[in-house]
Amino acid sequence: MLISRDLTKEPRDKRLAIALEIEQLARTGPDWRTMDQDLTPEQRRRAEENLTELLRVWFLAKADEYAALERAKRNAFVDGLIDSLFAMVPSAASQAKLEGKSKVPAKLDAKTKGAGQATFVQFLAKWQEQTTAEEWAKAIALMMALQERGQARADKVLGNQSKPVPAKSTPGS
Repeated sequence: MLISRDLTKEPRDKRLAIALEIEQLARTGPDWRTMDQDLTPEQRRRAEENLTELLRVWFLAKADEYAALERAKRNAFVDGLIDSLFAMVPSAASQAKLEGKSKVPAKLDAKTKGAGQATFVQFLAKWQEQTTAEEWAKAIALMMALQERGQARADKVLGNQSKPVPAKSTPGS
C-alpha cells in the first residue's frame, strides 16, 4: 500500500488510520529497516512521500491531543510520546552495533551539533506547506514540549538536573 498508490490523495481520516496501524506495527512488528532494499527508485520515492504524509497526519493528531489536555497532564503525555518514539525508531547506535560498526556515523551522532537538523528542516518545510496556521501552531507547541521534556529527561539521566522541569507555557495552553 505504501508503494502502490498515492496516499496523499486519500481522505485525512483514512491516512490517520493507516498511520496508527503503522505505528502499532513499528512498535510490535519485525525489524522494518531493511524492507526497502528490493524497491525500485520510483517505489522508494513513493514510499517516502507516503510516509512523510502519514507522519505529518499522525503528528498533527498527537498535537491535537496535546493541545486538548489539561496543563497538569501534558508532561505525562509528552513522556509517553517520547517513549513511544524510542520504541518505534531504532537508534543509530543500535543500528551501528548491528552492522558491526564501533562508532555511530558522525551525521547521526546526537552529540554532533546540528545532527539531523537539515532533514528535519526539510520535513518541516513540507509539513508547513500542507498545514493550516492553527494546526501548525499546535504542532510547534508539541515540538517545543518534546524538545524540553527530552532535554529534561537527558539532564536527569546525566545527573545535571535534580528535579523534573515543568513544561513551559506553550501557545494555546
